[in-house]
Amino acid sequence: MSMSQLPPPEVLAQMPVQAPPPGVMPNFDNPDSLAPGALAVISIFLALMVITLVARLYCRISIVRRAGLDDWMAAGAGAFGIAVSGVAIDMLLSGGFGPHSWNVPLLVFFTPRWNRDLFMLTLFTPLATGLAKISILLFILRIFPRVASPKTAYATYCGLFLNTAFYTALTIATFVICTPRSGEAGQLPAKCDPRARMNLGIASSAINAALDIYVLAVAIPSLWTLQIATKKKIGVILVLGTGMV
Repeated sequence: MSMSQLPPPEVLAQMPVQAPPPGVMPNFDNPDSLAPGALAVISIFLALMVITLVARLYCRISIVRRAGLDDWMAAGAGAFGIAVSGVAIDMLLSGGFGPHSWNVPLLVFFTPRWNRDLFMLTLFTPLATGLAKISILLFILRIFPRVASPKTAYATYCGLFLNTAFYTALTIATFVICTPRSGEAGQLPAKCDPRARMNLGIASSAINAALDIYVLAVAIPSLWTLQIATKKKIGVILVLGTGMV
């Protein structure tokens, strides 16, 4: 829906996103919000991710001096992860996330700021998760090259192809459907309506879960063959599984 089809901004500023429960009045000025807690959680995990990524890159580049493509894919995933966190923080600060929906004025969701953040969140999240999976698969390929373990290598190549094909297609679809156009007052294109975004999200979530299972199905049997203590094997698999979640 274009802005020309909507009530004027001053009316949208007084309309809640959802009707409040009986006996409750909308509070647009100082509503209770979960945003502070969400900001704290994002900040903590973002810091942990950055510290871990920097430590990995430092070890591979400065100490081992053998940085591989898997490390650079991890760096790319980290960069997009930082971008996703930044966008999520901005959406929390804008007031769209956190309060009850009846305490959020409808105008928030028709501002250029919100629509820009929504587009970037839709675009960057699959890129971050896709690069993370590719990094894991490349790491498996580094440990189990084709000469040493042909079956694992071919399964890894298949996973790399599936991941690359899916996330490339999803990125192109997001650009085509949801890139903001000039002359639309900062709004997303009409074809990028909630139903289209929901369909993209459902497809992304379903295939993303299937790819997670595939990566784990390739990684766990391969890692179990390593000549290390069983406790260490379990630890590595748990860390990998946690990362996939």
